[in-house]
Amino acid sequence: MRKALYIGLIFLLGACSSSKNLESSQTKLTEDQQLELKAEFLRANKEKILGNNEAALRLFRRCLFLDPNHAASLYEAGRLEYYIGHSIVAINHLEQAVEIDPQNKWYKLELADMYANSGQFKKAANVYQKLSEQYPYNLEWKHQMALMHMASGQLKDAMEVYDQIEEMFVVSEEVSIQKQKIYLEQNDTKAAIAEMEKLISTFPGESKYLAILAELYKKNGDEKMAIETFKRLEKQNPNNPYVQLSLSEYYSDLQDSKQSYDYLKKAFLNPELDIDTKIRYLLKYYAVSGADPSLQGQAQELNQIVIETHPDDPKSYAMMGDFLYREKKLEEARVSYEKALELDQNRYAIWNQLILIDSELEDFPKVIEDSRKAIDLFPNQPLFYYFKSIGHIQLKEYPDAIENLNTGLPMAILNKDMAIQFHSSLGDCYHFVKNYEMSDQNYDVALELDGDNFYVLNNYSYFLSLRKEKLDQAFKMAKKCVSADPNSATYLDTFAWVLYQQGKYDQAAENLEKALQSGGEFSGEILEHYGDTQFRLGNLEKAKEYWVKAKDKGQSSEELDKKISTGSIE
Repeated sequence: MRKALYIGLIFLLGACSSSKNLESSQTKLTEDQQLELKAEFLRANKEKILGNNEAALRLFRRCLFLDPNHAASLYEAGRLEYYIGHSIVAINHLEQAVEIDPQNKWYKLELADMYANSGQFKKAANVYQKLSEQYPYNLEWKHQMALMHMASGQLKDAMEVYDQIEEMFVVSEEVSIQKQKIYLEQNDTKAAIAEMEKLISTFPGESKYLAILAELYKKNGDEKMAIETFKRLEKQNPNNPYVQLSLSEYYSDLQDSKQSYDYLKKAFLNPELDIDTKIRYLLKYYAVSGADPSLQGQAQELNQIVIETHPDDPKSYAMMGDFLYREKKLEEARVSYEKALELDQNRYAIWNQLILIDSELEDFPKVIEDSRKAIDLFPNQPLFYYFKSIGHIQLKEYPDAIENLNTGLPMAILNKDMAIQFHSSLGDCYHFVKNYEMSDQNYDVALELDGDNFYVLNNYSYFLSLRKEKLDQAFKMAKKCVSADPNSATYLDTFAWVLYQQGKYDQAAENLEKALQSGGEFSGEILEHYGDTQFRLGNLEKAKEYWVKAKDKGQSSEELDKKISTGSIE
């Protein structure tokens, strides 16, 4: 078995280096030292093959202790040093290996690679130069040398290499494109044009070269030659949608909007143009048509073309839905989103948008229905539980809302803002079902997460005032809201009602008057509160006047009707 292993290792080593390279050294060793070196080198390679890199590196270092000029050990140790991040030591080892055995191409290739990866492009180019001298017909290494010259900013040297490649071989796309890049880097557009013309004459059937040439003419300000080249391109490829898009962009640059749109429309009508490219253009329209309504008609026409040419792709309808939604055509947008979901129901963002539209249309049964469908598809997404609970809240189905909020809450806790929304909504719902302990508990958690959440502060303090409980706490919360926004009719009304429950009727009336001046005259609830406060202050006629105003604004309750008929709160 030992003999078989020895032969196997020799075979594997032979893939990268010859037996001569194994022994390559400038150091004179005794016969015993040579045997020990070979044994250690073989052990090191065995560990490397087994993936034991640390052990292999220790053994290669042992080889270098025995013979500091052992090229194969310098090479192998250098590769392992580089692997663990010791790039300076690694490069030093490879430089020594190349110096000791300059004919070994593997050493040079490894060194060139290390130079390139460490940003030493000029040195890498020099190594590829030596390899090219050693192997003059290796095209790959000449290309690498040119690329290294370009990376180091030696454009003239790179150009010389590419010229050599063309002289030795033939005109090729790779070389011509690289030469064109160099010319453009040197701001020599005319030379870049000449290079492309040479490529076109060599490969007259390749339309992409004509497209590049047209762009170069355009860049050089030669509009006549640019349009001639584009027309050649169109004639050669009359049904190529990318040619049509190039022409559209060309005319757009010339500010010829009609021609530009005509070619764009041709491309959109072309079934060979993929939908993702069409969507990218529609997104551009979406970005600019918001500020320029004159483009909205074009956008809608293009979107309709996309639907006709890609009727089975949900992106067609989703994009149309986005445009319709922005134009506030909510019913039509909803139809488009629903069609997109018929084609692919696993689109989270579209479900989200659909339910938002349901909500804006105040179609709360539909909010509940669509949220339920979304939950079936995305059971771990808390947002849809929240949407469903909002639908139930609007329909005053508070137990159902509570059930959905509690189901979604564990999934929302990793998102602070969403967790606050869940807890604040639970606070509201538990209040309406008169579970005040759970209501307060959820409001407290929401405020622990965000002590400046004014929605929670306002609702919590108002509900406490209705219950006539914890009025000192309610006062502090309501005052904090008013301090943050002294012109909010809602906050002023809540603060006033806390003061009212504390028996501070003058202060309550003062804040309610501010609320009325800040838009509260349109709120039946605020008008009724002001009437109640005036009654407590003894202004009975004024109290009745504001109760009637509250009734006119739609405020309706048995208590309000009784107040109006009896002229009294009692």
